[in-house]
Amino acid sequence: MADGFLAPTGRFYPKTENFHAQTARAILGPEGQTDEPIQELLRRGYILFVGFHKPGEPENLHADMDYVLGGPGHPATEGQKAWIAEHVEELSGKQQFDINNDEITFQRFYISNIRMFPWCRGCAEEKARELWGNAQSEEKPKRCDACPAFETVRFRVCLKNHFRKQPVSFLYR
Repeated sequence: MADGFLAPTGRFYPKTENFHAQTARAILGPEGQTDEPIQELLRRGYILFVGFHKPGEPENLHADMDYVLGGPGHPATEGQKAWIAEHVEELSGKQQFDINNDEITFQRFYISNIRMFPWCRGCAEEKARELWGNAQSEEKPKRCDACPAFETVRFRVCLKNHFRKQPVSFLYR
């Protein structure tokens, strides 16, 4: 999962501090200090990548909550698109989903074929997934293979970390 800011030039600034605002202040430097450093970077055309993990640890705690956010009125630049295309494997599935489905910042820029749909409601593993997702069970749920679209796609993975409250499937188009 990517966690930091992507400049319009295509340079990525990873979040090295405990909070995104601290990283944003470091990027802005002493001349650009403001009460809203993240918003200021978004206004300047930066793209924010948020990944939920403990500071200093790479393990993602809530992959379903990761997101990508661009500034209003700032479509992704060619430099940003090039960085994203080169680092797709570093993005969580949710971040890829955000980029694939964003019609403002990314305007039909598809980096992978990840799409998510709520197919799993009512499947046999729903209760096990809910218990595990709410930390009421340590046993991870099994892959269910019950998706109604399973036969129409080459590959489908039931999520283990994504959308714990509302299990969904990754569908590859």
